[in-house]
Amino acid sequence: MSDQVPRGVLALSIAAGVCWIVRLLRRQIWEIVESLGGVERLIVGLFMVVGIDHSGEVLVTVLVFRLLWMVLRDDRPFGRLERGVQVAVLAGLAFLISTPFTSSLFYFVVPQPDSRTITVILHAGRNASVALLIGSVILPRITSELSSPS
Repeated sequence: MSDQVPRGVLALSIAAGVCWIVRLLRRQIWEIVESLGGVERLIVGLFMVVGIDHSGEVLVTVLVFRLLWMVLRDDRPFGRLERGVQVAVLAGLAFLISTPFTSSLFYFVVPQPDSRTITVILHAGRNASVALLIGSVILPRITSELSSPS
């Protein structure tokens, strides 16, 4: 996979992973922000709402479309691609399918699930697909760098 995935996709996946982790930890970060006072709390709170809530979703979506474009331009059939690329593309498609039902960006376009159980399952599946997507891009590169002689 280290030969198949360009450095730009690797950098994008690292940035998307960091933003997604920060997004998952936003409640803990918000507790720290609330300890600030005055204008600093307002500025950091505004940055959190705009930057953290949506940057992870946007970067992961861009990563998925970049991987899909890379696979569609490749002349090999999908079954001949490296396993990591296959997993990344399938996880990306799962992310794209589940996003409209779980993201606040699509609240007025797509009906949100009524059941709390379905909502939890969709959020867990979406987070798992992001983890598979980012992990299948980053981990093969790391293992190939560690296993190659210097």
